[in-house]
Amino acid sequence: MQSVVNPPTFRGIVCRSCGSPIRVSASILRRESMFKQMDANSNQNWCSSVFSHRCRNCGEESIYSLHGMLDFEEESPL
Repeated sequence: MQSVVNPPTFRGIVCRSCGSPIRVSASILRRESMFKQMDANSNQNWCSSVFSHRCRNCGEESIYSLHGMLDFEEESPL
């Protein structure tokens, strides 16, 4: 029997400037979770679906949407 090892993943966005994956903070992940759980008709708990984030690779900051969040595989060190 073979076991399949899934590489670790992280939730993030793609940098608009350099295209590298950017890991987002836990507060952004909580906001994404809240946004997904919100009822479409509920207006009591407003939650913004956009946020600004700075890329650690190129240093550029941009505005991103929670709808653009993706799962990325962790790169293993060589």
